[in-house]
This record gives sequence, structure tokens and C-alpha cells, in this order.
Amino acid sequence: MTLSKYEGCKKELSKDVSAFANSDGGILVYGVVEEGNIPVRIDNGCDPVKVTREWIEQVIDSRIQRKIDGIRIHQVDLSGENFGRVLYVISIPQSVDAPHMADDNRYYKRYNFKSSPMEDYEVRDVRRRHDHPNLKLQCFIYSVELGSIEKELKIDIYNTSSIPAEYYGVRLYIDKRILILDHGGFMLGADAELLDEEGKTHLVYCLLKPVSNTTSIPIWEGETFGLEKVKLMAPTSNEDKYFVGWHVSGPGFMNFDAQTFTF
Repeated sequence: MTLSKYEGCKKELSKDVSAFANSDGGILVYGVVEEGNIPVRIDNGCDPVKVTREWIEQVIDSRIQRKIDGIRIHQVDLSGENFGRVLYVISIPQSVDAPHMADDNRYYKRYNFKSSPMEDYEVRDVRRRHDHPNLKLQCFIYSVELGSIEKELKIDIYNTSSIPAEYYGVRLYIDKRILILDHGGFMLGADAELLDEEGKTHLVYCLLKPVSNTTSIPIWEGETFGLEKVKLMAPTSNEDKYFVGWHVSGPGFMNFDAQTFTF
């Protein structure tokens, strides 16, 4: 990604920065080349005479409503054949004043490396971010043993709000091309079809788990807890991408996200 003073670039900057602030925060790096959402090399960088830190700050402040506190803009000088040019690294915190509206009068979130428009319920949930818990999940797939086709789906749950979470429900959506060996304490629900951000339909298993503080301790801000692991068998094709999504909800919040895995 690179920066310029074209109107389209200003609009994209407001979308991306507001999306990170409305979500979990994050870092934008301008001056690198990406392939498949992975930075692979530095491009020619930015001309610090034409695009300055002050200009970036002015674009962010003037094109996002309301103002986002805590943004940090770092300038990294390049060397070698790109001497005299710079990278810009923008650090964006999760905002306590969210939601923030971008230049096109829409609200955005980060989803699968993109800035995507928020649904109405998501905007309302973000407004209540600091009145209610706000749980998120992270999923990881590991081999049980080196070279084994048996895998474990590890699920971590964490709270981004200062309000402890006492009651919540978790749903896992696992690509039906993956064989589930052990539900790991989850209940098996009805199969479902889910659409990803590109409009592709995925047929998935649905695993359910309700939790209350009569059986579990509350989840406090900044704490991460591991849920029971789900045991899987690796698909025969290790070249395809497989869909794993999650949904977690409770009083005052509801969050959904999805990832793709290769085996």
C-alpha cells in the first residue's frame, strides 16, 4: 500500500483507519507490496515532501467522525536505492468512542483483511461496547503428533470490554469437508450454509456451547481462556482452503468472524 493526495486514497485512508478503530485496533503500513495479504517487499515508499505525517493526521481528523484518540503515525526512513523516501506506520487503538464514521458516511469494520461495511446491529453493539462485555474468539489448528493427520482445533476466548462476561454462548462453524472426531464438549447442532465476504457459500457443521457463571468463572478484560479442543481429521487434499467460523454472543454483544485454513 502507498499513499498519495488523490481523492480516492483519502477515502480509503478514512475507511481503513475507522475500521480498525471500530474493531480491535491494528497497524497500517504504507510503502510495502502485498501478495495474498502478506507483505513481501518494500516498494518505492512515499515522498516525505509531498506526503507528510501532518498531512496524514489532517486527513484522518477531517474525514472521520468522531475524532479518534490515540492514533500514532511513525515515519521510517528508507536507505539504499530508496534513500530519501519513507514508510508510514499508523498505529490505531481500539476506540472507546466508537463507532466512527468514514468519509462516505458509512461505518466500517475489519474482516478478513478488508474494511467492510458494518451491519446495523454491529453499529449498535459497538456503541454499547463499554456498557457490556465484548467477547471474541481466536482459532488455531495444530497437529496432535508430528506428521499425524489427526488435528486439534484450539479455541481461545477473550474480553475487550472492562465489563466481565458471565453469560455467553459460542457457535463454531466447521467446513463439512473436515471430519470431526471429537466435539470437545460442544453440542452438535444443525448443519448450516454460510456466505463469506466474497459471496462464496460454505456448507458447515454447527457446534454449540452455552456458558454461565454458575459453571465457569467470569472472563475479565485482557484475560484469555481456552475452551475445549475439537479433534479433527485432516482432509485428503492439503491444497484447498477450509472454512472455520465462529459466533459468540451474550447480553449486549454479538460477534462473528471466520478464517480459512490449509492442512
